Amino acid sequence: MKILGHVLAIGASAGLPIRRFVTAVGLALAISVLAAGTALAGPGGAGTVSVTNHFHGVIDQESGVNPCTGQSGVLTLIATNAVEHITTNANGFWATFTAEGVATFAPDNGSPISGHFAVWDGENGNLQNQTATGTFNVHIDGVTVHETIHMSLSASGISTSFDKPVLSCR
Repeated sequence: MKILGHVLAIGASAGLPIRRFVTAVGLALAISVLAAGTALAGPGGAGTVSVTNHFHGVIDQESGVNPCTGQSGVLTLIATNAVEHITTNANGFWATFTAEGVATFAPDNGSPISGHFAVWDGENGNLQNQTATGTFNVHIDGVTVHETIHMSLSASGISTSFDKPVLSCR
């Protein structure tokens, strides 16, 4: 069952947009890191390179169910401000992404309700380890969702991850 456009999902097979969003951002960051690192770090040195990009008006839209009322509808997230920053060198990378904006849930039968959302993702990796952490928050007319996810991989190959969604209805 999808709830608030997968923001919070029930069931083992249901996906979460934060996971998809963070995965997409992570993939874009990894491609940017590889391209910037290869092209600009230069052979034989650490050659630190930093890149920052700003975005406005990015839209994500998903069908789902309001977890507090059971109403089906469409969740639309419009990022009014978003920024990604990547620093890379021969030893690894550090990257972060932040976005915030307007969240609107339009029930199939009823009037749309709006609120605010914010998402953050931070990743880093070196020649031995990798880690990524992300948070997602949305508040729309009495529905509050907060989610924290984390993934890490140690030099010995040990992988750790967790996903902690929290829902509040008032």
